[in-house]
Amino acid sequence: MLIAWGTWGDRMGRSAGGLEDLASKKRKGGARATSLLGTSLVDEALATMPDVDSTIEQGFSSITAQGFTASKARTEFGTWLVAAHKAVEEAHRRAETQALDHLVDLLIERAGAGPVGETKFDLHEYVRGFLRRAAPDFVAFEFRSGQARKSRAGSVWEKIGTRFLKWNEIPCEKPTGANARSLRQIDRVVPSVQVALDTPDRAIRLSFKTEAREKWRVLIDEGRRGHVYLVTLGEDVTHDRLKEMAESRLVVYVPSAIKEGDEVFRKNSALRPLDDLPRDLRRYVPSL
Repeated sequence: MLIAWGTWGDRMGRSAGGLEDLASKKRKGGARATSLLGTSLVDEALATMPDVDSTIEQGFSSITAQGFTASKARTEFGTWLVAAHKAVEEAHRRAETQALDHLVDLLIERAGAGPVGETKFDLHEYVRGFLRRAAPDFVAFEFRSGQARKSRAGSVWEKIGTRFLKWNEIPCEKPTGANARSLRQIDRVVPSVQVALDTPDRAIRLSFKTEAREKWRVLIDEGRRGHVYLVTLGEDVTHDRLKEMAESRLVVYVPSAIKEGDEVFRKNSALRPLDDLPRDLRRYVPSL
């Protein structure tokens, strides 16, 4: 039994907020009503995470060190697009690890000195108490960082894809305001938003989704108003899903490994390798 444990435990419980305090915290947008969002320490740790654009720049620095150049965005489009996405994802994971380390440091600092007394120090009891009181913040950190990871994924994929298309001299505009509503919140349009509005058959609507399941049936409805290309990592494309996509005139672009790794995929022209995307889009850019 530790003489000073009660005092230390009370201090740790107050600083961490306790389960009751966590459950009663004001819910933040985008989180489930029943989620525990943690104390201000979680806010402080997550605030150290870089924004999307900074993480993308870290990713591009990484692939540049591996030999990537703007010319390779034209000659090896799909390979380097996927490599860029992976590099950005790795940069984000590193930032998450650093943020978690920061949270641990904050929790240790908040806990203060361990129990001191005349009896023998019980390390097991001390650590168990610390982890029990810190656990809600760890759970909150993982939940909130996971939610942020999902929301960032689509934005990262779209921004990377847009940059690669610009290296291929393919203009792609992002609809905003009333135009975005008219175009059903589509991500990008080639060659321009105005062309898509005035003559839908002369424009391509691009949807950048890391996973096809996110929105592809909505895209089928959108396809009735104009041509739609879905640019995705393709890991969740199935035979049944592809059949429905093909019947609905939705064209899906995936990494070559996905396209060539399945006999049904190889034979279906509705599923195309990412390398084909710049060439297919050039037909909709008058100057090219």
